[in-house]
Amino acid sequence: MEKVVEDAIEECYEQNKMQLERVERQFDHVEQQLRDVAEESEPSLSLASKLFFV
Repeated sequence: MEKVVEDAIEECYEQNKMQLERVERQFDHVEQQLRDVAEESEPSLSLASKLFFV
């Protein structure tokens, strides 16, 4: 019984780890897009200033 619980926990851990890695990649992509847009539009405004207007 202990092995079954251990296997279930390990499976959930692996799934959560993969999901977290996928979300981190998506977040990195969005950050890069924001930086690209900030550079293209008004270089005089910082990223924080641009996010304030969103």
